Amino acid sequence: RSPQRLEESRFGGWHAGCTFASPSKGERPPSRKEIVMNTMTAMVVIVALLVVGGLIWAAMRQRRSMDLKSRFGPEYDHVVNERGRTKAERELEKRRDRIARLSIRPLTVVWPSGWTDPLRTIK
Repeated sequence: RSPQRLEESRFGGWHAGCTFASPSKGERPPSRKEIVMNTMTAMVVIVALLVVGGLIWAAMRQRRSMDLKSRFGPEYDHVVNERGRTKAERELEKRRDRIARLSIRPLTVVWPSGWTDPLRTIK
């Protein structure tokens, strides 16, 4: 029997095709329990990362919703009721981005010398 076949039969053959590095002198190969524990540990780590990732995604989505709601006020509620949350937030983000690209400056009122201030005239 080849050394690889010996390794496969020793570990149950569930990983046929996998190759193992030969243990160094004085080291023993990993036991089946150690291999299963390493697999379980990897699965637990992956599940934990997925859960943490899901929590981060949910928190970011909630933060985005709160930011849009504070920026657009009642318009946010109107668009959400009209289109649904996901589509509404996508549209509001497009509006926000479009407005951010504009060069908006405050207006200055300069009245020609012969004119009177319209607000004083109304009073």
